[in-house]
Amino acid sequence: MVERPTIVGFFPAVTESDVEADAGVNSALEHWEWALENAQRCFGPKGVHVQAVLADKVVIETDGQIVEAVPRLGATADIGYYLLAPGRAPELVMGPAPSSLLYFLPKAASEYFAVPECAPEAMR
Repeated sequence: MVERPTIVGFFPAVTESDVEADAGVNSALEHWEWALENAQRCFGPKGVHVQAVLADKVVIETDGQIVEAVPRLGATADIGYYLLAPGRAPELVMGPAPSSLLYFLPKAASEYFAVPECAPEAMR
């Protein structure tokens, strides 16, 4: 149940050996984590909780609505973030590539939570 403004990042459950064996998985995970770290630095002080989930399935309930994500890696990676707040419909943030999430997440979160946008560290 969502009780406060929250960013939930979701990524498939991977092992250390998966990451070591595949440079693409390693890169995707690094970009996903980097975007979450930037979100924490930017939106954490503004009262937004940031949470990372590595799982085969993510189920979120907010105001009686249930949303699901099934993270996958591959040519069409399904990794991203849910923006959540009490009384609001969840918003899904995904990009065409994991690295693009560094740019999509700050703008989307700023608009969703109605707080000033922060530039991702990579853009400074």
